[in-house]
Amino acid sequence: MDNFNYRIRDKDGGFHRGTCRAGNQEEAVRRLIDEGYWVLDLAPRRESIIRFNPDPRVWRRVSREELTWFFRQLSSLIESGVPLIRALDTLQDQASSRPLKVALGKVSRGLKRGESLSAALTAQDEVFPLIATRMIGSGEAGGALDLTLLRLSAYLEREQELVKQIKSAALYPALLAGFACGVVFFLVGYVVPRLIQAFHYDTAALPGLTRIILGMAAGMKVWLWPILVLIIGLGLFLSHWRKTLTGREKTDRLFLALPVVGSILRKLGITRFAYNMGILVQSGLGIIEVLETCETLADNTVLAGAIRNARQELHRGRSIADAFRMSRVFDPLVIQMVAVGEETGRLDESLLKVAGYYEVETEHLIKSGLSLLEPVLIIIMALVVGLIVSATILPMLDMMLVF
Repeated sequence: MDNFNYRIRDKDGGFHRGTCRAGNQEEAVRRLIDEGYWVLDLAPRRESIIRFNPDPRVWRRVSREELTWFFRQLSSLIESGVPLIRALDTLQDQASSRPLKVALGKVSRGLKRGESLSAALTAQDEVFPLIATRMIGSGEAGGALDLTLLRLSAYLEREQELVKQIKSAALYPALLAGFACGVVFFLVGYVVPRLIQAFHYDTAALPGLTRIILGMAAGMKVWLWPILVLIIGLGLFLSHWRKTLTGREKTDRLFLALPVVGSILRKLGITRFAYNMGILVQSGLGIIEVLETCETLADNTVLAGAIRNARQELHRGRSIADAFRMSRVFDPLVIQMVAVGEETGRLDESLLKVAGYYEVETEHLIKSGLSLLEPVLIIIMALVVGLIVSATILPMLDMMLVF
């Protein structure tokens, strides 16, 4: 899905500018025409690397917490019988972040021009996720907008909880690794050289391990900043390269090939896909549109390619389960549950059960991996610190033997 800048004219002769998302330029033009507009200009949107904005708060993206609050409150207001435009104006006044206030103001103005809620939200795609606009569009068509908004807020709450679990699980190992690196740099760069100088040792007569540590300390003084600049430059290059299609595909395949991390990423991807697909099917979207949305939402290009291939197989007349089986990415459990859902007509329930199962499996795998990683980090830190302390003590032992 790409972004396109458009300039259109409505039925009343008014001119408007905005942004829409579509698979290609023809699809974008067709959508605007279907909504009753005259398309005057449409071109791919080019993202500039540097944007000047005098207000730095505009740079901040709307968080999951804010989106969850907005959709849950909007659902409650609509269920209580409050008109949609009035509900949006009320939530705009209550919103705590400026980006959300600005976006809601634009959505409200779009509704007053006669746009649907899904179309107005799609124009603000930098704030509102694609799955939200698709679900709301289906809810509007089915006359169940309040229920759809409730499901959407529950979905965002679940995504928020999943991200919090991953961050909290990775916090302790990250702190432990950072503390270990700090201790090593402090001992090598500060303690050992000063201790050797205090005892006036002859460098040539020092043990080999001590000379290695002193050489590392001298190298740190000379090469520390060049190495830091090199690491930062390499990180920026890899970050830019990963944003390209080739770089994203190669790095995704590399991450999936890693022993424990690859299994965790794969299960996380399947968990998100199964839940996204289940909630979209539950919202009443067609299966082709569901797969298109899931392909766009996929974080991993390998999984996105498998979803795209499955969608192509559906066009050839295969069942969903057979299409997933031919992709060779999904586990047999996923394929079996999808087949059962197709047979019973409860595909959404089967997919949500799969998502719940894989969520538990992923959580267990993360905890198991971290339980193994923590002692490994402690052992490595103890060995490194032990070597540095040994390099400090060995010259003292040699001096004691001489006397």
